[in-house]
Amino acid sequence: MRYIIEEIIFVKYLGFPKTEDLNPLFFVYDNFYYSLPGFFIGFITFLIFRTHAIEKRNTELRTSVQEAELNLLKSQINPHFLYNVLNYMYSMALPLSEKLSTVIAKLAGTMRYTLNKLDVQLTPLQEEIEFIQDYIDLQSTQFDQGIYCTFIQDVQNDKMPFPTLILITFIENAFKHGIVDDPASPVKIWLKAENNLVEFEVENRIHHKLKADFRGIGLANIKRRLAILFPDRHTLHILHEGDVYSIHLRLYN
Repeated sequence: MRYIIEEIIFVKYLGFPKTEDLNPLFFVYDNFYYSLPGFFIGFITFLIFRTHAIEKRNTELRTSVQEAELNLLKSQINPHFLYNVLNYMYSMALPLSEKLSTVIAKLAGTMRYTLNKLDVQLTPLQEEIEFIQDYIDLQSTQFDQGIYCTFIQDVQNDKMPFPTLILITFIENAFKHGIVDDPASPVKIWLKAENNLVEFEVENRIHHKLKADFRGIGLANIKRRLAILFPDRHTLHILHEGDVYSIHLRLYN
């Protein structure tokens, strides 16, 4: 553009003298020569501001992580306190009622398990199975006749590492939104584990008198954890057909 303006337009229309032996490459060199210092100064200034912005964001992130860690520690205080209270209640109830003390012991056990597994992503499958059975036993104490639930296990590899507290959310939803006191429609739980494959199914009839919402944070949390821990190595199907709600999970270790 400088060459066209200074050596063509100015010469032809304004009578400026034409510079001898001057071609467009000279203007390219000339522009680079005078603009590079300004470019480098601007680039260095940009890097300084950019570094400052990144450092500021990192400081904010560190502060957020510390706050989250403190909140997590505070959130653990009340469950630990409640766990200690349950142990005290168990010792008080033991000489009074074997049934009541057993229920309290199971409740304390499930709480201890969840507290101990807060920071554990994978645990032996057998421990998850025992936790599920304790949870089912606790639920059965709500009704005099117990609950109607079948828990079928076909586990050949119970030492397999498995995502902690994944299955219990599906079972909780079944007890929360399903019918558990009708022998004609029991909650059905099926677990199979062989080699490196785990299959898990839960099916229940929906209790229409309860407000059911199957899109809660629990399921979203599970989907996110499975995506992180087992990308492309799991399938999760959730079906809601008429009165029946079911989930089917396949996971490959």
